[in-house]
Amino acid sequence: AAGALIDPHTVERGGTLGLNASEFLNNNDSYHFLEKTEDLLVTGPTGTNVMDVRLVLIGD
Repeated sequence: AAGALIDPHTVERGGTLGLNASEFLNNNDSYHFLEKTEDLLVTGPTGTNVMDVRLVLIGD
């Protein structure tokens, strides 16, 4: 996966699937949590290495 697109309801969606976000985080397993909530950003091979990119949007 190239990353994930999450929103304020990601943890809530996980809860409706019977997932405990804290357990996944404690096990360093956000990938499988986000896979099950369908929040992973999967692009396939891109031929590039962009390292780590973080975008944060903070509204008023």
